[in-house]
Amino acid sequence: PFKLVLTLTPNDGLYKDAYFKVLITLTEEYPTTHPKLSALSPIFHPNISYEGAICFSLLNETVSHLRLTDYAHGMLWLLYYPNLFSVLNSDCTRNGDQYAKLVRTSIEGGKVAGKYYQRSKVLKERDQVKKNEKKEEKEEK
Repeated sequence: PFKLVLTLTPNDGLYKDAYFKVLITLTEEYPTTHPKLSALSPIFHPNISYEGAICFSLLNETVSHLRLTDYAHGMLWLLYYPNLFSVLNSDCTRNGDQYAKLVRTSIEGGKVAGKYYQRSKVLKERDQVKKNEKKEEKEEK
């Protein structure tokens, strides 16, 4: 099989600033069968299990017309529009306000549902830039 890693960094929505990797495995039957998608990055998401299983409707469509870019766009769509009514992660709640707060906590490197999440790489890089700017300001004084 052929494997590739897709990195997603949404710039809006609930998962803004998240850094998320998905393993796409193409079998010899591709493109007549769907590739296997699995999450490599821990993420608090209703349609992604802690084990990395991913559930989204694109995998139920006819395969023949789908390209790899369709799967990439589908994964990004899933981050922008999580399906709270088709849940793989039972720790996610259907309460929109509470869910949004828990997602933010996970991206910022907090504990959600008894599980610790690392701070997003996007946020870590932003933290480093701010730290460097402060250091430069001190040196200028």
